[in-house]
Amino acid sequence: MIRRLIAVNVCTSTIKEVSESIGNKLYEEEAKLSKSIGHFVLDEEIDPKTYENRAYLQIDGAMIHHLKEWKENKLGLMFFENDITHHGDGENARVSIKKKTLVSSFAQAVDEFKIRLRYWLTKSHIYLAKEIIVISDGAVWIENLVNELIPKCKHILDWFHVKEKLWECAKKNIW
Repeated sequence: MIRRLIAVNVCTSTIKEVSESIGNKLYEEEAKLSKSIGHFVLDEEIDPKTYENRAYLQIDGAMIHHLKEWKENKLGLMFFENDITHHGDGENARVSIKKKTLVSSFAQAVDEFKIRLRYWLTKSHIYLAKEIIVISDGAVWIENLVNELIPKCKHILDWFHVKEKLWECAKKNIW
């Protein structure tokens, strides 16, 4: 692509090294900022409607195979209700989110993820919403994290895991 765009031949390993170097520097800079959250000051004007809006936070963990071992990537996706756009009706309906923030923490402990998540909850103004809804798979580490960072939120079990739990109950003839 670089060759086509700017007529320069660049080795793929060089692109990988430069990308990783820039990514690591950005990650370290963000880590420093997120650890100084107590001194974080909102540096922009906030639309007053933000306070009246509902915010969503989706949290999950996913195992990723990395260098012959499995490591967990903790993920958080946050957005406001007014950033959701609905397209089409019925079976063709779909949803897109205009402005969202993704927080990721690869192969780090929950405490590291919590620091990063708190930083981005503040920076993206999620804490200002009148209502915060957290959607997750119900994992204990997520429940504990949410109870600490957003104690007054509504916590919803995602549909996939609701179906999974119901199927487990059905197989055991609990009803």
